[in-house]
Amino acid sequence: MKKLILILLILLIPILSCSNSAQDYINKGYEHIVDGDYKAALKDFNKAIEIDPSSVEAYNNRGIVLGILGDHYRAIQDFNIAIDLKPSDSEAYKSRGVSKLYLQQKESGCLDLAKAEQMGFPGTTELIKEFCGR
Repeated sequence: MKKLILILLILLIPILSCSNSAQDYINKGYEHIVDGDYKAALKDFNKAIEIDPSSVEAYNNRGIVLGILGDHYRAIQDFNIAIDLKPSDSEAYKSRGVSKLYLQQKESGCLDLAKAEQMGFPGTTELIKEFCGR
């Protein structure tokens, strides 16, 4: 019996080691962004969200990629989810603000940027000066 269990464990090790976590897919997504392969990055962030629907990082990154691809409406939806999951996430406020600016929603976008600035997200002061007239 012990021999059978040992054999089964040995056979299962490759299967178990092949399973990917949400973080694995997030890391792969980053690699695809660096390579400029945004559609592959999007697939990886989708998979990360499928594995862990509470991953703020996956929603933020998918939103960023959607923004890069010009789909700011869907990007804002992802940033909204990230903010709902973690209201203290300054990056989501900054990114949502940028997407809103792309959609000509200046007042709302500038409010998001101001919130990110208040939370200490780097670079938001410059964005506010450039796009919000302050």
